[in-house]
Amino acid sequence: TYATAIDNIEGGGGGTGDCTLESITITENGKYYPNEGIDGYNEVIVNVTTPTDVYKVTDGVKFKTSTFTTIPEGLDFSNVTDFTQTFMDCANLKSVNINTSNAIKFESTFENCTNLTGIILGDSFEEIEDKAFSACCNLTNIIFGNNLETIGNEAFAICNKLTSVVIGNNIETIGASAFVSCNNLTSVVLGDSVEMIGGCAFAYNS
Repeated sequence: TYATAIDNIEGGGGGTGDCTLESITITENGKYYPNEGIDGYNEVIVNVTTPTDVYKVTDGVKFKTSTFTTIPEGLDFSNVTDFTQTFMDCANLKSVNINTSNAIKFESTFENCTNLTGIILGDSFEEIEDKAFSACCNLTNIIFGNNLETIGNEAFAICNKLTSVVIGNNIETIGASAFVSCNNLTSVVLGDSVEMIGGCAFAYNS
């Protein structure tokens, strides 16, 4: 736990050395989370209180077990290109609206966010990677960006409350088991550009 007077955590050489650090709490005056901020590690688990200032977020930060229900407006994702596991296991998270021009990786980003009900992805996202929203068992609403081309393997597996999906006209690939075991899924509308649907993409649904 860092004191509120610390405004910046910089990487390289200092701070934590080779200790096994499992969590950090950045409170209201924290401004910057670099992936190298813990001596080069990128598996930092950060618990964030609702910020009053802008928090600069970069690759490698993971908000596991965070208490917020929506992603606070004060979190600036403009420098993030890799959202791998960024919000995985955030059980209290209920809604998501992310738009960043730099997004590249989106794997297991919201996996096991069991209270997540709605997703809005901006037009910058071209791919939803494997298990991005897997086991979001209360997810009912998905709004894809206009430039999305690929939905990865198991991207929405075991989303039990999902009843309908509209696949946009730009989506070309739907991965294996992408919507497997979505027990209440009864309606799927495919866009004109779909070229490949992986094995078991819609298996074990209603």
